Amino acid sequence: MILDPNNKYDKQTIELIKKSGFKSSKSGFHKTLILQAQRSNERANSANKSKLIDNETGETVSTILCCAAACESAISEFIQHHIYASEELPKELIKIRNERNALIQWKLLLKFQDSNIDLSTSKEYSNLDCLLKLRDNIAHRNSRLLKVGDFPEKLFPCIKNKTIQIDNDRGIDWTDLILTNQVSDWAIKTTIDWFGLTENEWKLRC
Repeated sequence: MILDPNNKYDKQTIELIKKSGFKSSKSGFHKTLILQAQRSNERANSANKSKLIDNETGETVSTILCCAAACESAISEFIQHHIYASEELPKELIKIRNERNALIQWKLLLKFQDSNIDLSTSKEYSNLDCLLKLRDNIAHRNSRLLKVGDFPEKLFPCIKNKTIQIDNDRGIDWTDLILTNQVSDWAIKTTIDWFGLTENEWKLRC
């Protein structure tokens, strides 16, 4: 049900809900974030064709941030849904909730769900690792002078093994070389592939 706060009857209902102490939590928000990432990705590709580099860079940043946020949001929603269904959390899920590294959270969640996925050989898991590291270097930017051609230390393995493709013709700063429509495409594929791989491994419990 969608309530319109500008409608006087819906507004009254909203006020009654607030007074009752009713709690709410939106589910499926990771899907909203993926859709937004896809829209940003489309704009990044359009900007690339039009040679609007600044726009392409900005939309690529948006794609990366939304993709990483989607991967984190899904874990949070799983735990919250478990609380809704069971009213308490087992120690395994408490550990996941307290963990700050999303990559480790996924590893613990899949273990909790008795997943058969071998993360040590999973390309999807390796790509997710690089996506989250790229997001961290963008969102939690700790600007430093780097030699031309160098990259932030945590990103270097992802560049070296070509998980993240760079465009050497785009500039000299690492952000110029990475924040391209090609990496925007990669971020979308990484996210879709990860959820495709794990879709049946973290079904919400009713």
